[in-house]
Amino acid sequence: MASLKGKLLLAAPAMEDPNFARSVVLIIKHDDDGALGLVLNRPTGAKVRDAIEMDGDVGCETDAALLRGGPCDGPLMVLHSEAELAQETVIPSEPNDPGEPGVYFTVDSDLVRDLLTNEHATARYFHGYAGWTTGQLDAELAAGGWLTLDATAQNVFEPDMDSHSWSALIKERGLEELKTQINPNLIPPDPSVN
Repeated sequence: MASLKGKLLLAAPAMEDPNFARSVVLIIKHDDDGALGLVLNRPTGAKVRDAIEMDGDVGCETDAALLRGGPCDGPLMVLHSEAELAQETVIPSEPNDPGEPGVYFTVDSDLVRDLLTNEHATARYFHGYAGWTTGQLDAELAAGGWLTLDATAQNVFEPDMDSHSWSALIKERGLEELKTQINPNLIPPDPSVN
C-alpha cells in the first residue's frame, strides 16, 4: 500500500475502540516498519507547561494546550510550522502560497524547547502517539476501520479541533468520494425527471 504520510485518518463511524472512536489522526510516518500518527482532536485539559514541569523542568511560560496524541506513551511531540526546527516534514510548504505553512514534526527535547520560546511558530503539542506495527494499519484500512482524507496545514493547526471536527471531516470525505463516483456531466439539468 502507498504511504499515508501527511494524510488524515478518520475513524470509521462503527469504530468502538475508545482510544480512536470519532478520532482524527495525522499520519507522521507510514512505511514497511509500521506507522506513527497523532490524534488531533483529543484535548487533555492540561497545558504544555504542566507536562514540562512534571518532567522536572521549570520556567516554561507557554499556555498552549496539551493534546493526547494516542494510547502509546512517549515524549512531548510537536507539530509545527518551522522548517528549520523540523525532524520530519509531514506536509511540505507550498512554494506558490506563502500563506500556507508546511507541517513539521519534532520530538527532540532541544528543538521542542526552541519551539516553546518561538513567538512566531504555529504549534500543537502532544503527549502520547498512535502506533501500528508492520502491516497493522494496512489491515485496519482494508477492514474498513479508517477513512482517509488529504491533510492541510489548516486541518492540523485548527485550534478548535474536537469531536465535532470529526463529523465535519467525515462529511467532507463523503463529498470528495461522491465527486469521484458521480460524473457531473451525466446529471440532468432537472434531476427530478430522473
